[in-house]
Amino acid sequence: MFGFVCLGWLFFRASTIGQAFHMMANISLTTSAQSAGFANDLIFFTLPLILVQIWQALKGDLLVLAKLRFPVQLFVYTFILVWIVVFGARQVTEFIYSQL
Repeated sequence: MFGFVCLGWLFFRASTIGQAFHMMANISLTTSAQSAGFANDLIFFTLPLILVQIWQALKGDLLVLAKLRFPVQLFVYTFILVWIVVFGARQVTEFIYSQL
């Protein structure tokens, strides 16, 4: 079922039927510079979340960050805020449905 939904999205997002068939013909698992960059971004942004989840699992407590001492909490939350400011989106992007 998920495959049919993805196929439907291809036709929904394509400007023409020809473009949809072109996109389907060029789906592959080969890597490119752009896909390698996407993979690096994915790892870079999800690794801290995965580490926190591992820490929570090892401690058996979902509130491990909330139970830290105040100076450590301050450091962690400041780090997160700086992470968002430095690596956040820098340009405005139109919402996907307004591109039609």
